[in-house]
Amino acid sequence: MPRAAIASPCSRAAADPSGALVLAGKQTVFSRAQRLTLPAQFEATLSQRALVRSGLFAIHVLLSEHGCRLGLVVPKRYEGLAVRRNAIKRVWREVFRHHLKTLQSRETRYDLVVRLLAKPKPVPLSQFKRVCREDAHSLLGALYHKLDRQPPSRPCA
Repeated sequence: MPRAAIASPCSRAAADPSGALVLAGKQTVFSRAQRLTLPAQFEATLSQRALVRSGLFAIHVLLSEHGCRLGLVVPKRYEGLAVRRNAIKRVWREVFRHHLKTLQSRETRYDLVVRLLAKPKPVPLSQFKRVCREDAHSLLGALYHKLDRQPPSRPCA
């Protein structure tokens, strides 16, 4: 069968209003509209103090006029292996997608930057991902609680 005749999952997918790719009712792509892309956007968000932190991660928050967006900072000095740095990013994007409806249901929109703060323990990759996922869910839960009490001060231009 010729390659063109094979229908890929992406050919059956449709885009939702945020620009993300949707396949079988699930969002499958972390769209450009959901990411911080410019250094100035990262600098503006990182200039705010971290609202929540754990042993591994800190989340910096800034009011946004562009919807809820995520930026990730995973330096080599804390995690030397590219496989593990990429795993951290994949886990945080997945967790962010799961929490996106909750974030978008709020009256205000936020830019979030997640920073890796310390060198993780050397454990197998599957266990490492589980720890990152649990940490991400608990940090976002703590972030909701903190945002309800004390929202960030200034909007992003």
